[in-house]
Amino acid sequence: MFALVVQVLIANRLGASAKGELQIVMFMFAIVTLIVGMGFERSIIYFLGNKKYSHREIWANACTFLAGSSLLGFIVLMPALKLFQPFLGEVRFELILLIFLIVPVDRLFSFQLGILNGFGQIRRGNVYSFFRSVAFALLVGLFLYWLMPSSEGILAAHFLAYVIAIGIVIFLWRKDIGLSVAFAFKKSLIVEFWKYGTKGQIGNITNRIASRMDLLMLNYYLGKASAGVYSVAINFADILLFLPFIFAYVIFPHTSRRSQAQGWTLTEQVTRVSLFGTLLVAIFLALFSPFLIKLLFKPDFWDAVKPLWILLPGVVLFSAFRIMASGISGLGYPFTFSFCTIITVLVSFGLNVLLVEKYKHIGAAWASSISYSLAFIILLLIVKFKYKRPLKNFLLISKTDIILAKDHIMQFFTKRGHN
Repeated sequence: MFALVVQVLIANRLGASAKGELQIVMFMFAIVTLIVGMGFERSIIYFLGNKKYSHREIWANACTFLAGSSLLGFIVLMPALKLFQPFLGEVRFELILLIFLIVPVDRLFSFQLGILNGFGQIRRGNVYSFFRSVAFALLVGLFLYWLMPSSEGILAAHFLAYVIAIGIVIFLWRKDIGLSVAFAFKKSLIVEFWKYGTKGQIGNITNRIASRMDLLMLNYYLGKASAGVYSVAINFADILLFLPFIFAYVIFPHTSRRSQAQGWTLTEQVTRVSLFGTLLVAIFLALFSPFLIKLLFKPDFWDAVKPLWILLPGVVLFSAFRIMASGISGLGYPFTFSFCTIITVLVSFGLNVLLVEKYKHIGAAWASSISYSLAFIILLLIVKFKYKRPLKNFLLISKTDIILAKDHIMQFFTKRGHN
């Protein structure tokens, strides 16, 4: 929700062109962070969960890996992005250069959360993430309305928010688990982490490309202002992914610490409950998004309503796909996720080439919605024929699920009330 507030501030303060430019830059930032991190944060969670290495050994080697990968990433990726710039149209290259300042602090914070999640301290990690989101929203407001009302100001807010969050974590956990920034080099550990992380990271990279292919193609064919308008539809569709992505984030360390049978049962239950809840939110957004978009955004952005309606069905299925893929990765099968997303990104590219130039925002939305749905269908087929799991376990919510979810919610608020 803080992210949505930030997007509203950016759109209304800087306009459609700047908003589109920032969306493209942040997409490139996401790709670079995935390449630089190479799935190390997931390896941290997985190997802490199975207790193969100590947390101090993991942390010190992770810091060494990050220092090396950040430097290598800049040397290799900066020229590559320069070559790719013609495909980014009106997006300024100097903004893309700034993301290399944010990448190391983003990954360091992610590694910190990986340590906490590996210990099972998921709620504590979420608290730190919450403070980072609050800091970012406040800094965006500060830069937009006082210090630097520009795209550069937004990127500066990103950087400072991560620095603040990292400082808070180091200060608080030094006493609890004895960790600060440290360096060590154990080749066997780094190679093992890299091998495990890479299998799933290919899927994360292709998944990210598939999820923003529509935005890239709109920017390429129609310019960054058009991409800015369409990004409003993306921002509202991302609301559907809020809770499912939390589930996907949390389910990975849980399945990595469980037996195969327990991990599959957990993945199935969380998927079907989330799918049902996401469908309800999608219906709400379909009904009220015209009012909300007109309430929050200037008239320049009102054309985002119809693309949003088209995106919603695909995003509902994609939310379930992310949970299933994360749970299966925690069970030791990270390449399943990568296989699905590789196919999806190829289909997404083809559909966007066919539809965007002629049908504009509507064509982009159809290309993405179909691609998202395809990812879910492919994963269901793999689950059924390779892993021999009944599909109804992932799709059909039961009365017991509803009662259990209700009980957990009541217990949470009761506990909060007593505290």
